[in-house]
Amino acid sequence: MGRSWIRTILDGCGRLEVVAVDDRSTDCIGEIIAGLAKQRPGRVNPLRVDGLPEGWLGKNQALYLGAEVAGGEWLLFTDADVRLATGCVRDANPLRRA
Repeated sequence: MGRSWIRTILDGCGRLEVVAVDDRSTDCIGEIIAGLAKQRPGRVNPLRVDGLPEGWLGKNQALYLGAEVAGGEWLLFTDADVRLATGCVRDANPLRRA
């Protein structure tokens, strides 16, 4: 998967928590998340969804679970296959105060 969005976010920001939810993916994102969590303890919080409660859709549950454990007041939701420009999160910070 090359340079993941998680690395882009972590490299572009100072103090930041990343909650990465692996929603039963079939590619290597779970391994990437686990590796980053080991490299950056306390900054990357990996979650894995192994099943769905009745009536839930996968995407909705993944977003809900991520938001439940996030400690910040500002949340960014993205998917593993999205490519973010370096600095995009840092550059978005003034927008949240507007």
